Amino acid sequence: MPTTTAIIQRMQQELAYSANLTRQAVAQKLIDYYYGEQLEHLDDVLATQFSDPDALRLQRAIDNITRFIVDEISRVFDAPAVLTCENERGQSLLDKQLGNGILQLMFKTAEVYANLTGCCALHLWHDEQSGTIKTTILPSSTLFVAQRIEDPTEAEAVIYTREIRDTITPNVRVEYVHWDDEHVFIFDNATTGAMRPPSDDNPDMINPYGILPFAWFRDQIPVGSFFGAMDESLINAQETLNVMLTSLNQLTKYQGFSQPVLKGCDAKTPIMVDPSRPIRIPAAMRDEQQGEFLFVTPQSKISEILDEVEKLIERTCSRYGISSTALRGDTSAMSGYALKIKDAKLERRRVDSTPLCRAALLEWWNVLKVIHNTHSAASEQVPTDAELLIDFAEPEYSENPASQLDMQMKQIELGLVSPIDIMMRENPDLDEATAKKKYEQNLADRQATKKKYGLADLLARREPAANVDR
Repeated sequence: MPTTTAIIQRMQQELAYSANLTRQAVAQKLIDYYYGEQLEHLDDVLATQFSDPDALRLQRAIDNITRFIVDEISRVFDAPAVLTCENERGQSLLDKQLGNGILQLMFKTAEVYANLTGCCALHLWHDEQSGTIKTTILPSSTLFVAQRIEDPTEAEAVIYTREIRDTITPNVRVEYVHWDDEHVFIFDNATTGAMRPPSDDNPDMINPYGILPFAWFRDQIPVGSFFGAMDESLINAQETLNVMLTSLNQLTKYQGFSQPVLKGCDAKTPIMVDPSRPIRIPAAMRDEQQGEFLFVTPQSKISEILDEVEKLIERTCSRYGISSTALRGDTSAMSGYALKIKDAKLERRRVDSTPLCRAALLEWWNVLKVIHNTHSAASEQVPTDAELLIDFAEPEYSENPASQLDMQMKQIELGLVSPIDIMMRENPDLDEATAKKKYEQNLADRQATKKKYGLADLLARREPAANVDR
């Protein structure tokens, strides 16, 4: 039984480390901010800003720049990646997985989570009821990992948490699902090591695949540890913005009402403030000072706060390579070349992120083959060396088609480039051999079309008889 293995003891230590719990809390906060679940977090921040926020009756305000920024920098899967396999059974397996398009959305979501929290896992598992292989997204806020001693950037075992909600009561129970190369089981209580009893189908809790069934999406190459440090500057910017907007709400509310003020009056007679009646200030008695009653409007700071809000948003976007024009959505009058210049930093980030996403997809494919072959007859298994071919879509910047074609023709005439060079420029995922093959096929198709609809073909056709009745 796996209860005596050293890996379980290590995983229990990982579950207890405060650093892991802090990392998960930060990751979950970023995920909450991305989905706009910010008001509860804002209350925590306001409690540190004001001694009694409830007494001020603050009208809370948020503006979700977290989602805008993360969506802008997540561009690899803006269009679905084209995934193919030259092996027939491999292609059939791909078609089943990609059929309804949900998996492509999962790839996109995994990229977003990776850019948001630094890491995200896709868990592949076999559904016994449907007989299909499914994929589940596991944010880093749900993950614990035992790092390999030899290479801490690789996982030796993985635990992910999942919440089980009671259908009758609002109680939530947390389970800890453990995977290593040899075993798979569930902790009901990770602190004490209490484990779920094994099922009849797998009494020894054996991992039938011999591998960890996870594919990892990252925002950068891991250095020194499995989970890299998260950049909390986006959290700080989002919280600062929310406090500013809440303060702006409060100032606007105060600005709409004047404050009654009584200056230099110590009369004993009460003064009534009624909008329907003139205010009567009693005459001062012999031992009293004559006072003055007036309404005072608070000095306006709205424009200054708005200016600071705009500067904060622009600074935050600039840090991630996002221009102010993208923030305002004002790109209608920009040429394709101007859009390329504007998105230069984002394009650089997309180029750097593409190999990481490619590695994640290849890892997903290798895990998929192992799980499929484990649950399939020999005649349906996919060869272990069946390769996944990945073609990522390139961003398109609209130019005048005639001008672009004319420029390409001039470059070919001057010997600066070849048609194959242009094909590889338009689609960097093509290598030279594939581009040449595609170019030759295009030429052959064009010649076949010219032959079919050439002059000789037109002359050979019979003209329709003239309409003599017309």
